[in-house]
Amino acid sequence: MLVDKRLSLVCLKIFLTISLYFFLIYCILSILGLPVSSLLAGAGIAGVAIGMGAQGFLSDVINGFFILFERQLDVGDEVIFDQWVLLPYQVKLSVLEFGRLN
Repeated sequence: MLVDKRLSLVCLKIFLTISLYFFLIYCILSILGLPVSSLLAGAGIAGVAIGMGAQGFLSDVINGFFILFERQLDVGDEVIFDQWVLLPYQVKLSVLEFGRLN
């Protein structure tokens, strides 16, 4: 639980630092007379593209959280899939690795 708090604080610190730098760059560009609105529109389009690209990865990570925290699957459990009996030997956040018994 202590690691989760530290991770949350580090993520918050990074988010606030990036936000501060973004605001600072916005102010400097406004003072220099550059068209900030067109830059923001381009950044918005880039953000949408990145968000659509990261959607699958984030879905896998969220599903991994559910598998880990609800203990749906653990190392050593037997999983029967069609005619195979699979044995998970590594359970990670976004990857499950199986070995086959038969």
